[in-house]
Amino acid sequence: MLEIVKNLYYFLLQLRIKVKIMTEADFNSLLLDKSLSTEQRLYLLYFRYC
Repeated sequence: MLEIVKNLYYFLLQLRIKVKIMTEADFNSLLLDKSLSTEQRLYLLYFRYC
């Protein structure tokens, strides 16, 4: 169980770092992508600015 939590934390940390270092143009194009749900866009904004 601990290994699952650790791997999940590591995955979310990597995701957050990748979103933060993304260029502004890439971030905006991803944010405007019609294939993303509202929930995915909210997570994208959270990882970028929080």
